[in-house]
Amino acid sequence: MRPALSSTQLRMIRARAALFVSDVDGTLTDGGYTVAPSTSRLIAGLEAVMRVAVLTGRSFASAAAIARSISPTCIIGSCNGGYVVDPASGAEIHRARYEVADLERVDALARDTGVGVAYYTPEAVYTPYPFVLHELFEEAEGITSVRDHPADLGHVVKFTVALDPGREDEQAGELTRECPALVRSVSWILELTSKEASKEAALDALCRYLDVAPERAIGAGDGENDIAWMRAVGYRVVPEDAHRAVAAMADVVVDACSREGVARFANALARA
Repeated sequence: MRPALSSTQLRMIRARAALFVSDVDGTLTDGGYTVAPSTSRLIAGLEAVMRVAVLTGRSFASAAAIARSISPTCIIGSCNGGYVVDPASGAEIHRARYEVADLERVDALARDTGVGVAYYTPEAVYTPYPFVLHELFEEAEGITSVRDHPADLGHVVKFTVALDPGREDEQAGELTRECPALVRSVSWILELTSKEASKEAALDALCRYLDVAPERAIGAGDGENDIAWMRAVGYRVVPEDAHRAVAAMADVVVDACSREGVARFANALARA
């Protein structure tokens, strides 16, 4: 266990903060794909002193279930920031838009390469082509995907390409040479980036919606796709097993997600 911050330190952090934003996988999960009930309970108390949001790459349905396990008013940031909703008011805070031509071009590249794709809309996830890790993908998301293209590509808020195990580097190299906007998020997933479809854009929209300066936000994350948005916040909480580039940004390093380090920090902050 890492040494805890003192009550005085925690009160100083809390006095400057109005918003707590956390990534999910690798930050709040129990080492697999689940956020333990004890983790949700630890974070829930923070809602009494500031707004709380999850900001994850998961589908809206999966992110909403996690947010609800924390509290009915926890803000839902899904699809890597592509779709953000405040359940307290029902307000749609942010919805990303892709150029339909970009989606069609990358879909064709993926099909020619023999890999799968996933289209995320607020309502569902669509996987028109079979891919090797399809069962793992659905398990991680906690969903059953629709085996077809979405009827309206204008509703897509996140787009990913699923690579084949053992050929990830070869396929990623081929696809990213053809489309530099594809960025690797985990070993077997490429994400199509856009100005609107990012956690950074979601944080900006969330802060404007709440009328809170980003410097008054606390951010918790562990992966490379957390670097850009966490640069903007005023205080950064990072699990000890985070990517080294994220760890280098940390204001405080806490225990790994399997030991509920971020959740315990949030609980201590609420109780200080």
